[in-house]
Amino acid sequence: MFARVARVASVVSRRTPSMGLRALQSRENSSLVSVLKREVEEEKGNCFEDEGLETLRAKFDCVASSNLTVERVRYLKDFAKDAEDETLYFGPNFIDLELDVQEKFYEYLADRKIDDELAQFINQFADLKEQREYLAFLQDAATFVKK
Repeated sequence: MFARVARVASVVSRRTPSMGLRALQSRENSSLVSVLKREVEEEKGNCFEDEGLETLRAKFDCVASSNLTVERVRYLKDFAKDAEDETLYFGPNFIDLELDVQEKFYEYLADRKIDDELAQFINQFADLKEQREYLAFLQDAATFVKK
């Protein structure tokens, strides 16, 4: 059996350390794909007026498996405008960056509780969601066959 790998797109800063977990937990009824690809985005002044928020300047493409792996980091001057612009330079692959630079990015994410613990939660949540979907399928199949 192969290992489950869940993709988490565009993990950026959040308002409180546990906001991402609460957001994922509250989305149990949505599809697995939308939960796993959920973008945790928050821009200062967008919907909150709080001096504690950061202005978004980076977009992290991460993979959640047994640990969090950063695949790519993009620096954006105007996040709202540039986040989806595929023509902009993406920068080097994360693995090609100097080790101390990689470490600083991981520290940046860890300070915002985007770490191995979150990656493990996402995998556990994906397993739970898959189990629920499978049980719902079996119930629907049983109902169909009985008719």
